Amino acid sequence: MPTDDAHEKPADGSQLRSPWSFVPVLYYLQGLPVMIIQGMAGVMYTKLGVDPGPMALWTNILKLPWMLKPLWGPLVELNSTKRKWIIAMQALIAVGLFASAYAITQSAFFSLSLGVFLVVAFLSSTHDIAADGFYLLALSKERQAFFVGIRSACFRLASLTATFALVYIAGDIEERTGNIPHSWFVALMVGATIYGLFAFVNAFALPRPGLDVPGKSLPKVEGEAVPFVEAFAAFFRQDRIFWILGFILFFRFGESMISTMSGPFLVAEPEAGGLGISTKATGALGGAVGVLSLTIGGILGGWLISKKGIRKTIWPMVFSLNLPNLFYIWLGTTRPESKMDALLQSAPENLPIFSLDYLSYAGSVLTTAITDPVGIAIAVDQFGYGFGFSAYLVYLMYVSQASRYKTSSYAIATGLMALGALIAGSVSGYIVQGMSSAMPGNGYLGFFWVVMACTIPGMITLFFIPLHYEDLKAKADLDG
Repeated sequence: MPTDDAHEKPADGSQLRSPWSFVPVLYYLQGLPVMIIQGMAGVMYTKLGVDPGPMALWTNILKLPWMLKPLWGPLVELNSTKRKWIIAMQALIAVGLFASAYAITQSAFFSLSLGVFLVVAFLSSTHDIAADGFYLLALSKERQAFFVGIRSACFRLASLTATFALVYIAGDIEERTGNIPHSWFVALMVGATIYGLFAFVNAFALPRPGLDVPGKSLPKVEGEAVPFVEAFAAFFRQDRIFWILGFILFFRFGESMISTMSGPFLVAEPEAGGLGISTKATGALGGAVGVLSLTIGGILGGWLISKKGIRKTIWPMVFSLNLPNLFYIWLGTTRPESKMDALLQSAPENLPIFSLDYLSYAGSVLTTAITDPVGIAIAVDQFGYGFGFSAYLVYLMYVSQASRYKTSSYAIATGLMALGALIAGSVSGYIVQGMSSAMPGNGYLGFFWVVMACTIPGMITLFFIPLHYEDLKAKADLDG
């Protein structure tokens, strides 16, 4: 098992610093802009009065850059180093997040913020290409499997920062001032500041692996197509590619639907089929139990795969990803009243941070979250996601290693992943609206049953995809 002082030795024999020194920060920074756009924005637009249909449609259109990134993946691989791409994109993303905070205060906030978010999405997807390629170059296959749990946990920690911590901040300011646009301005400014500070640290933490060179400087293989074309062709020459594509597109289809609408479900009024929980309580519940559950699930998933391999762990992990969706059916059926709202409403004012009274109140929030039915559902969902998603990421890495253009291959794989998420998320809001018309007051409940049905195709592909690394080699001899 890797330890804190373990150092990675890449293929060129150079010595790198411990993966612990750069992997967590790198993937937290990868996740934060993604989840501000794909997660937090849905709750924000709901609170600002945007209807569910347009909200779900346009926020999922913002996922297009992550779907289309394979088109410019070879450009990132062939030009400059992955390290330089990472640092440049992080600086530009920080500027874009600050700009989004300004946009949300304008009268045409919806169109302006969508435009800024679209630019940030293109920058973030380009950052993903470079970061994932850097990961494949800097770590051996064994450590890639182990640290996938760490990177997944850090990515999800960024998700919780965006969808719960920043939401909590917005909810608190909304309750204090009654000014909803200003509350989201502050939340976005906090998110941009966090991102900028971590990006500054990351610029010094990233190592300089010897293999991190422009792809066009690699020696050309006799008979190989133009590198840009070969980067695409190599991926699609793999055996059983039809089933591999089906797996990538549909493995997390149901989870993508849940991630799009779970936030709106929690804050939507009961008359609309939601739970009617305040924005602040939603953030407190997720922040109190979600971070720990996700971290444990992600680390456990990566450790288990590194010990047992993908073949022996894939089925437990797919069930852990999908079965927690049943808790949302339970929430939609029983509509339990969250105890967190009452606790937050009775919170003492102006408690000094780290005082005994503050720590006592924080303990009460944690205790309430653990025993709250909504908090329990969030905890199970986050653990299941962290545990199950590890298998998905490791499989995408294995698929990408059949070609010497690993960065481009991984960009193709994750682009297809984003396509599946885009399709799932884009239809989610309209499914809720359709179910609300067919089942007045129970639209979200009907939606959650549809989600369960949508998990089946991805599980069917598991019977047909290759699960040994050697099975994933392309038909052509790509090792030459």
